[in-house]
Amino acid sequence: MSLKRTPPNKTVVEKNVGAPTSAAPDSRLSHQSGSFPDLTSLSQDSNITNRSKRKREICECVKSLEEIRTLLSTSTTKTEEKFAALLASILEISAQNCEIQKSMEFISKDYDDLKLKLAKLESEREADRRYVLDLEEKVENMERQLCSTKIEIRNVPQMQEESKESLRTIVVQASNVLGIPISGNEIKDVFRTKNKNNSSTITVDFMSSITKDNIIKKARRFNSANNQSKLSTTHLKLDGPNRPIYISEKLTPKSQKMYYLARRFAENNAYKYCWTSYGKVLLRKMDGERYIVIKSETDLDGLLCNK
Repeated sequence: MSLKRTPPNKTVVEKNVGAPTSAAPDSRLSHQSGSFPDLTSLSQDSNITNRSKRKREICECVKSLEEIRTLLSTSTTKTEEKFAALLASILEISAQNCEIQKSMEFISKDYDDLKLKLAKLESEREADRRYVLDLEEKVENMERQLCSTKIEIRNVPQMQEESKESLRTIVVQASNVLGIPISGNEIKDVFRTKNKNNSSTITVDFMSSITKDNIIKKARRFNSANNQSKLSTTHLKLDGPNRPIYISEKLTPKSQKMYYLARRFAENNAYKYCWTSYGKVLLRKMDGERYIVIKSETDLDGLLCNK
């Protein structure tokens, strides 16, 4: 059986020819004659290029690129999803803002309407308040006119069998003591009323306000002239212990309240005089000063502010 042999590598032969004879024979060629059948062993030769490692590196690079592409694709998908969700949220918020804006416009319109209505009501309320004050003033003047002929006699003990005639007799007797005699015909009406503190007051209505004014003036002068013996039940010859008798003009309910408040104000703020005249309450701080008419509590508050 004939064998075909591959001729030896020319480069190897030339290299062996040029080598010195004293050198040791190559172990790879020691068993070869003119040919080299084991070609796999030549892969270790330095003159042969090894390409397997470079292929592996290329495969790894390709694999890394695929992984990067996958990551980028996944990241892009997630980003698009987030952007879509964010856009949906923005659209929803925008719609809500539109609704809020409409609501605010509606509320603003209602607020303006309510503001106008409130201003109108305030104006009407102020007009009503002035109207009520005017009515109160008119009623007060009418009541003051009705009281212009009346006086009050307080602290007179009540008799067991008391009548208008007996009361008329007391009034006539008091006028005689004061030095201004009057007849029973000058008295229009006389009656006794109960007070809250279980006391009673005799109210006398004269035929004219002149008689009423004269009685009031004489009573003040009598008490001023008889400081140690002011008008009392003894002067009127009434039974029982001696009791002081007070005569004053009849006041309306509003004037009575203001007179009470004015007296307290005078005591607390060193006002020397507080009195009534023709149904009006008057204050004077010192002798020689001008008197002050007190119509309401606002006047007293004003005096405190100007103090």
